[in-house]
Amino acid sequence: MYVTVSTYTNLALTRGSTGSSPMFFGLMFIHGQSDTDTYNRFFSRLTSKLQDMDFHQLRLGLDDEYAMRKSLSFCFRGAALLACTRHLQQNTESCSGELAGVTSSLKHRFMHAVFGDRGLASCTDVAQFDCTVDRLRDGLLTEVPDHVQSYFNNRCV
Repeated sequence: MYVTVSTYTNLALTRGSTGSSPMFFGLMFIHGQSDTDTYNRFFSRLTSKLQDMDFHQLRLGLDDEYAMRKSLSFCFRGAALLACTRHLQQNTESCSGELAGVTSSLKHRFMHAVFGDRGLASCTDVAQFDCTVDRLRDGLLTEVPDHVQSYFNNRCV
């Protein structure tokens, strides 16, 4: 069984200490499959309830699950999809691990290039991100196995 949890920022409330709006749990979807069609049924139902909303102003955070990302892109056209850095880092480490044929030195350099202080994940705008992706593709990415390159390229489109 899978549980997909939604959250939202309640803009009607403000914390006295910080002035920020609190996060609340939203709808929870309990389902037996984790595929695009299953997510489409859930997210289509949400979009029907939010049909007057401009999705271009919406930011949706998600883990690194392809089926969910594909469904969110389809159902919430124009919304910004934000991947969870922690999930991406864990999945990237797993993909580029010792079993994948990557030496620990190369793995460290690759992880630092993507998640380090000046890495891809720290980019502050689209232009900087695109430049960093191009630099990685022309340099360090050429040293890693094909399946690591594919993993990277499928997430930096």
